[in-house]
Amino acid sequence: MTNITEIFPTYLANYKSNINLDTVLDECFQMEKGNDGVKISNVGGWQSDLIDLTSKPFDVLVPEILKILQTVIEYTKLKPYYTIRNAWININRANCSNLVHMHPESSIGGVFYIKVPENSGKIKFLNPARIGITSNVSDDQWSAKPFHRPITEVYEYLPVPGEVLMFPSWLEHYVENNDNVNNEPRVSIAFNIKINSR
Repeated sequence: MTNITEIFPTYLANYKSNINLDTVLDECFQMEKGNDGVKISNVGGWQSDLIDLTSKPFDVLVPEILKILQTVIEYTKLKPYYTIRNAWININRANCSNLVHMHPESSIGGVFYIKVPENSGKIKFLNPARIGITSNVSDDQWSAKPFHRPITEVYEYLPVPGEVLMFPSWLEHYVENNDNVNNEPRVSIAFNIKINSR
């Protein structure tokens, strides 16, 4: 009997929240006005300074974040002691994107999607072993398309409004260009969680 064991697995957790995000969205746009923001991974988009998720109206996001965090902690066997280290707003208007990056000095990275228009860009995660994969197996050697392969260099995910994603903070990722035909912005709030020893 032949057995196959998956080794070196990682994860992408998702949870769909049903809370009303209108007030949060309004505040995001309000904060963008007259504020240059910061340039980190954003290409043409607006990224806020750090925000306090315990202050209104962002505080409604915290219980939703904690719901998915509990599942991630159970899956990863991490200790149940944590701090939400920081958070910031991302507003990507037409032709804006985010370069490849990771979330340093944290254990878990996350994104809460506030507004996701059609064709406003997928989030793509890069396999840490992608250099080895591409240098040893070429595209014409696979019998399946990239998204259906058990081993792939890139995993793409199309989020929906109200969805929360969590992933290892060291997992490199980027966001595609916003190609929405009506120039509607994609709005998200990214955050970092630090797992503590106690």
